[in-house]
Amino acid sequence: SLSFPVLLFDTSPFRPFFPVRIVLFVSVSACSGHNRLEKLQKTENFFGSVSFLVIFVSNKTTEDMTPPQKERIIDQAMQMFATQGIKSVRMDDIAQHLGVSKRTLYELFGDKEGLLYLAMERYFQRDRQRWTELTANARNVLEAMFMVLAQVMDKAEVSSRMMDNLKKFYPAVHDKLTREGMEKNRRSLRGMLDQGIVDGLFVDNINIDLAISVLYYTASALVARKELMLPAGMTEREAFVQIISNFFRGISTAKGLRMIDDNLKRYELTKYGK
Repeated sequence: SLSFPVLLFDTSPFRPFFPVRIVLFVSVSACSGHNRLEKLQKTENFFGSVSFLVIFVSNKTTEDMTPPQKERIIDQAMQMFATQGIKSVRMDDIAQHLGVSKRTLYELFGDKEGLLYLAMERYFQRDRQRWTELTANARNVLEAMFMVLAQVMDKAEVSSRMMDNLKKFYPAVHDKLTREGMEKNRRSLRGMLDQGIVDGLFVDNINIDLAISVLYYTASALVARKELMLPAGMTEREAFVQIISNFFRGISTAKGLRMIDDNLKRYELTKYGK
């Protein structure tokens, strides 16, 4: 006789309330009427004597984990890291919150740093997606820049805190995210500057790579490195607006300058001295 397993009922959608799978073991003999194990329920069909044994198998293996389920883990971990703190959230906490085993997390992501990297990458990717949606109807690249600038400043404190914690507790993850984020932002800024030149908003004799490097160095001195000493009474928000707006003033045409003043008022970005 032969025995082979057949999945009868997968309860995974109902976890963590019922974290098992029911598997059907089918034992088939060559002809009907043979004696079978007394503990098995017998059923006759034209193949011969078929015996059913229902058993319970615990948590699904990594191979059973579908891409949407893995994406759900990354999304939930991202929210936990952002709201509870990168250092305080443990793999045990994530496993318990999601109703999966800790072993499954380690098999999928290697270790906490592997999951943390993907979760933080998702966090900043979501920001970029929101900016893209936000600026979809912008009239020009300068208006798009000021639309995003307001959003960046609103989230600056949270983002800065998370990056500081990454640098302190998980420097490898911090460095990788910083390198990748800088490259993506440089490409985006280059595209914006190129379009601004085409639209007559920026002068056409600037060295774009140098301009981007200067902007990054100055902004990071304020936001990341905390090396820029601010005048008494000036907040980081006000200083950030000054740095960004003065950078664009320095490369703008007369048309671009008018749009900068217009957008500073339209999006109510605080100006120092007011």
